[in-house]
Amino acid sequence: MLQNELLIAVAALQSNNRQLKLDRVLAIWNSMIKSRANADSYAALIRALGVSGHVDQLQSIYENEIPNDYKNQSVVLEPYLTALVQHGKISYAELSSKLPPQIGSVSLVNAVLLQMIRDDVPQAEWEKFYQLQFIGGNARHRPTVSYTHLTLPTTERV
Repeated sequence: MLQNELLIAVAALQSNNRQLKLDRVLAIWNSMIKSRANADSYAALIRALGVSGHVDQLQSIYENEIPNDYKNQSVVLEPYLTALVQHGKISYAELSSKLPPQIGSVSLVNAVLLQMIRDDVPQAEWEKFYQLQFIGGNARHRPTVSYTHLTLPTTERV
């Protein structure tokens, strides 16, 4: 729906005033989308609030305003979890307990991998998740870089 894309575009507009960015997003949401909202609309609102940096409002709207039927749909849950990781609002332990059985978004897969690194998850667990998402026969995604290229540099002793 075009209004959903407009919501995200307005969220990305530059502004020196954080409140103005939020007001713009909510004005479009309330005037054009809310009365006919579906799962895709809520997903767009979540992405817009994440893009505009209003994660506290994102969490509040997700918890208090989005119907439970939509919260459990991947189209809504995945951008929500991605935004929480991007803004440092969730631990890997909490994130892993909320992941859908099948992750459809490469953005969420990458966010999970990033959070695993941030929380110092054992390498074997990281590799297992990576393999499951990118390499295995049922993998839904394809990597753009091999995880072997992601090793941290070591310092050599002289």
